[in-house]
Amino acid sequence: MTKPIKAVKKKWIKILAPKEFKNQAVGETLVSDPQKAIGKVVEVNLFELTRDPRKQSSRLSLVINEIKNDQAYTEIKRYKILDAHLKRLLKPGKEKIMDYFNVQTKNKKLIVKLFLLTRNKTTRTICTALRKESRNFFEDYSKKIEASSVFNDVISGDILRTLKAHLKKIYPINICEVSTLEIKK
Repeated sequence: MTKPIKAVKKKWIKILAPKEFKNQAVGETLVSDPQKAIGKVVEVNLFELTRDPRKQSSRLSLVINEIKNDQAYTEIKRYKILDAHLKRLLKPGKEKIMDYFNVQTKNKKLIVKLFLLTRNKTTRTICTALRKESRNFFEDYSKKIEASSVFNDVISGDILRTLKAHLKKIYPINICEVSTLEIKK
């Protein structure tokens, strides 16, 4: 004799963006137990949250960390610029500098992948100096604040404008972007 299949009633819960984005609804998920949704990762195009067309090539990974009243609250796990966008920025006669490093904030450790594009071709010595200076800048900056503030400053571009002006003393920078910023496990 076969056992009867037990039907589990599932329900939809609304997924909300972090408070930095005014808890906008970013989607829904179907779950049998709302607590099982904790830890689930949702990817969202940044344009959907900010309505800024310049941000349509950026994606946010949000992780559900709390369930209240059939609503899932999230926090930012990762910010990433699409590779196709970075490839479009490359032009002949420019120097591409990419760097990858960890920084410690007040509450979490972050992985930063930096993308710099100089105005002209340059020497390896200048590229190394730009890499070192950008690392030092990010480490000094992130020590003082929490991870959510670092994400907000990268998304708004405030920290990148400051970094670009800071690096201009070494060599003129055409483009300064954080291609990936994520919380280290």
